[in-house]
Amino acid sequence: MVRTRALPRNPRCGRQAQARRSREEVLDATTIAAIAAAAGVSVESIYKASGGKAGLVRAIYERGLTGLGSVPAYQRSDEMRAHETDPATVMRK
Repeated sequence: MVRTRALPRNPRCGRQAQARRSREEVLDATTIAAIAAAAGVSVESIYKASGGKAGLVRAIYERGLTGLGSVPAYQRSDEMRAHETDPATVMRK
């Protein structure tokens, strides 16, 4: 039997896994009815607009990528990185 040495644990990976698990648990526990009530719309409206919880999450994700401006956020980011070479400045913007 070959013994292998255990790799050192990375606390950041553990925190990321815990955060992901927490988000998944919150999503699983959240009902469409609760979302509809918080938004002031009917449950049927959410199902018609998004098809259910998975579609709603996808729409929120896509809205986040689009951003509020006329140019989608990912395009603004790509354009900025093409001209800005300092990573700290990129992160601040």
